[in-house]
Amino acid sequence: MNEPGHVAGQVGPLLSLLGVALIALSMILTMVKGGYSTGMSLTPWSPLGRRLRECVRGPVPIPPDELPSLRAAAQVWVGQRWQILFCLGASIAQFGGQLGYPGSRRHAFTAVFTTLMAASAAVTERRARLGRAFLASHPNTGAPGPPEYLGDPQPGSA
Repeated sequence: MNEPGHVAGQVGPLLSLLGVALIALSMILTMVKGGYSTGMSLTPWSPLGRRLRECVRGPVPIPPDELPSLRAAAQVWVGQRWQILFCLGASIAQFGGQLGYPGSRRHAFTAVFTTLMAASAAVTERRARLGRAFLASHPNTGAPGPPEYLGDPQPGSA
């Protein structure tokens, strides 16, 4: 059968453990620094997500009562950037499992899985850029609204 080589048999489980550690770290960082607001639906097809993309892509008038929720949504998108670590960790764990127990099906699954994780990371990064662009073009004016962003410094501050 396809038995792993001596080095691959030792490195594979270590890579799997590293991947799991990165997944756990990404979950913690996303929850702590993600800037989440409860009850906010930010799926790509949600009305708030669509409205945020429209506001970033072109000069769209924003009513003052809508600005706090759009800022909160942008902050969530910026905070979700930590989920890229999840994609990296999952890919590393899968690759470690493939090294430890090689097989043609596992090779194919690892290739497809890594491609999906790379695409997910790219979408997450794109949304974080859109969120940063919105926050930079619509700074907080001190109006009442959701709590300020808890993650990385916003562009233009400091």
